[in-house]
Order: sequence, then C-alpha cells, then structure tokens
Amino acid sequence: MVCKYTIPNGHDVQASSPADDVVVVAAEDKLAIFDQSSGECQHSIKTEAFSVGLSADCSTVYCGAAGRVTMFDVSSGAQIGSSEQFHGDEDQVKWVRDIGDYIAAATGCIRTSWNNSSTESKLALICKESNDNLYQIERSWSIQAVAFSHCYISTQRHFYSACDDVINGFDIYGEKVATLPLENCLGLCAHPYEPRFLSGSKDEETYTFSIIQEWCAKTHTLLRFFKDSIGLKLHESTNWLVCYSPCGEMVITTGFLSTKLRVYKFDGGLVDEVKEHSEPVLAITTVPATNQFLSSSLSGTILCDFPCPDVNENLRAYQQVEEKVLWTGFTADSTFMYTISIKTIRKWIADTLEQISSAPFKGWLHAKGAITEDGAFAFCLPKPWCYVF
Repeated sequence: MVCKYTIPNGHDVQASSPADDVVVVAAEDKLAIFDQSSGECQHSIKTEAFSVGLSADCSTVYCGAAGRVTMFDVSSGAQIGSSEQFHGDEDQVKWVRDIGDYIAAATGCIRTSWNNSSTESKLALICKESNDNLYQIERSWSIQAVAFSHCYISTQRHFYSACDDVINGFDIYGEKVATLPLENCLGLCAHPYEPRFLSGSKDEETYTFSIIQEWCAKTHTLLRFFKDSIGLKLHESTNWLVCYSPCGEMVITTGFLSTKLRVYKFDGGLVDEVKEHSEPVLAITTVPATNQFLSSSLSGTILCDFPCPDVNENLRAYQQVEEKVLWTGFTADSTFMYTISIKTIRKWIADTLEQISSAPFKGWLHAKGAITEDGAFAFCLPKPWCYVF
C-alpha cells in the first residue's frame, strides 16, 4: 500500500495524474477531496455522493446524486452548480465521466443495497456550459433495464451498461448498437486506449467461479476470456468489479462482498492477491500516467502499486492527452515523435511518451507532416501553406 485516504463507505473513487495530485471519493452522504500524494483531506463536503468524476483539467469534481449531477470546485470545495434532473429522486447516479464534449452520467444500483432500483436506468449527456449555475441536459435515454455498471469507449463514442442478464450498448445519440446476452453480468471496464471492454459474470452451472470476458467494441464479438476461480466462496462467485491494468494486458477483479482483489494475466494465471481491505470492495480505478490503482471499500480508500511485473512503463502517457490524431511521425534517430491533431501540434520523447512542447494549430483534416534528416519538422495544409515547428 502506497497511501491511505481515510473516509469510510467509499462507493466510488477517481484520480488525476500525480501532477495534479487529486483523489476524489464518493461516500454516499459525503464527498471528499484528497491530496493524492500525502492522503491529506482537503475538503469534506456533506452532500449526496454515489459516484464521482473529474473534469479533463482536474479543476472540477462531478458528483452523482439522486437523478442529477452536482459540480464542485477542486481547489475551494465550493459547489459551483448542478445539472437538471434527468431521473427520479429515488434513482442514484452511479457513474459520471467527462467525455470531451459532454459530461456523461448514468443511474443504476449502488453496490451496498444490490437491487435498490426497480425503474429502468437512464443515461444523460450534460452540457458543460452552465446557465446561472444550472447545467442543461442535451439528451437522455433509457438503458432499457436496471444497470449495475457502465463504461464509455471514446474511439467509438459508445456507452455500455451491465444489466444483470445483458449488456446494452448505445451510441452518443441514444441509438442502440449492441445487445449482448450474459447472465449475472455486473461489472464493466473500458480498455485504457483500445476499442475493447471487460465484463465480469458468474458461471450459471456450478456457481463456483466467475468468468472474465473481453469484448470488441467495433464488432461486439467476444475476444477472449478466463475463469476467476481462485479460492472463491459461494457468495463471491459473482464478479462485480473488473478493471484493466494500465497496459491493458492484465485484469484486477473482486467478487460480491469480497475484501480481496485478484490480479490475473489473460491466460487466467493469478499474478497476485491484494488483501489490504477489511470490508467489501466497492470501486476500483487506475491512476492516469502511473502503474498504480485505487480501491474503495466501506473501511476506506487505498492507493497501491499495480502488482504486474511486466507492465511497460512506456505506456504511462496513454491517457495524458485524449484527442483525434491526424498525423504522426518520428525523427530519423527515433528520439522524438510529432503529432498533429485538430487543434494542436505536439512534440514527444519517443521512449517515454513525455510531451516536451506544443503549439496551437487551427487544423485541416488532411494536414500532413514531414521531418527532415536533422529533426526539423514542417507541416503542409491542403492550400499551398507550409509552417516550420
């Protein structure tokens, strides 16, 4: 264990990269904002808090409440607004994320009360600009079942929801794109950088092990799976939390009401068990740009190093910049890499994926780049213009 964040009843947890030094925990009737490095609590806010998310710049916390999302300033802890109500007062928002153009939020069952909702869960896209501190709903739709878990695939702009006996997928306009029958499916997790996602479910014949599956978000086909069957008790045999490692090649899981976390390779080989919690684990997430993960339980939240001996440290920067890349190229000696996006040109150290410079760019979709032998970089637009960076 690297650090502990003292707040009981943690239902959800999210973190910034170490540079921004933020951990936020939703504890049902309280929202807590911590220093990631020291574990010191900066703000403890009495409010409905069933889920949490962070804005891309880590300046704002999105807090899932009853049928709506409230917004808090990370620095001051002050509430700066709330969304319109998009579901009933009895329906908790159990998932909220910044997806670029919108804040995405979804209702569903919280894990401590199991099936506490009898109404179909909803997903909403919330505008990022407020009107008198009220954030309007751009659109919302029914997930067509009671949901237990959600994830978002940014490359496809698809949402997926685990609904016990089925995974329902929707595009950003609310159109259904997938129906994947899967008994006792309660946990989902998006791959850190590829169009894939994990699901966790229970074997229906013996009820003695869980099945971890990986799905393709393009074709909605099963890519691979393995059995999570190490020392499971009967009540733990439903896998309700799954999470990718930072490299996307290992999985961390836990069972229903279990205090243990298990780390697997995709061949089903057990890498390690983490036994730091004394109460059931309710949330797991990785820390961007690190080889670490956070887990929350009824007894507190902890930060641990991911017990993966073969994680490639060069993958650390995958989540630092999320944008559509139009062109990329390397210098002749492979020391540096350049990328062009719609708005920005960036220069990176190739070995570490560390960004070392950037410049604004009013992009053209067909922009091309060229790198000279001495490492100078130029790019050309469809019109006869050429710039040196």
